[in-house]
Amino acid sequence: MKALQALRVKDILKDQGRSQVWLAGRLGMDSTTLSHILSGYSRYRVTTQLKAKIAEILGVPYAMIYGEELQEEET
Repeated sequence: MKALQALRVKDILKDQGRSQVWLAGRLGMDSTTLSHILSGYSRYRVTTQLKAKIAEILGVPYAMIYGEELQEEET
């Protein structure tokens, strides 16, 4: 995940009074994995589906975090 996008996620969590641990739980992943994703250290593949799920859980438009409209991934 790009640094600006991760910062937006962190800012939204802070504004909502929520933590990365809370978000990780809602995503069904370990909080360490999410921390690595948001820090840019993870080898975890950040798919459009994962990004869309993060936006949905946070209750914000996809473009608010990622600066672009949601595009369907080709399978």
